[in-house]
Amino acid sequence: MAIEISKILLISFILILVAFLFDLIGFATPNYITVDATVIEVRAGLWKVCTTTLGVESCPDISGTVEDKGIIGLRACRVMSIFGLISLLAAAVLTGLKLFLLREMKPVFFAAIGTTFAAAFFILVANSLYAANRDDVSVPGVTPNYGFSYGLTLTAMCIAVVAGIIMIVDLFMGTSLPKVQSN
Repeated sequence: MAIEISKILLISFILILVAFLFDLIGFATPNYITVDATVIEVRAGLWKVCTTTLGVESCPDISGTVEDKGIIGLRACRVMSIFGLISLLAAAVLTGLKLFLLREMKPVFFAAIGTTFAAAFFILVANSLYAANRDDVSVPGVTPNYGFSYGLTLTAMCIAVVAGIIMIVDLFMGTSLPKVQSN
């Protein structure tokens, strides 16, 4: 029995999976910001601050260095990042359900669109909070540069927005767009 799958929705599903992968890598790696001073190199993320001094690297958890100072912005950034990651996962699950199992269920499709845009919003807020508090995890007096983790999460946010827009296009034009035969 052949199943008809919307090409547009399939593209959106793949984009959401790619966005989830990018956000997961950016979320887990300690490269949101980098500071390259003459004697010390610092890489910081959401969870760790890695410092390299004279070839010796140390990567303590941020909880022992920054949070004890009472900085609420980093905690809020972590919370928003976690919400964004969970929203992307939920968007992928809901889009997969709509694509493969619950093809006639419009509420699942609306929920998939909503969670996709919610994920983009949470990632945007998290990155904004991190940018506002980046001096708290870097070397005093040295301007930090943004690292690849920050870029990956921003890329994930942009991909999620594109996937959401594609799903809205599929919602309004779903009956006229070509379908793919799947076994």
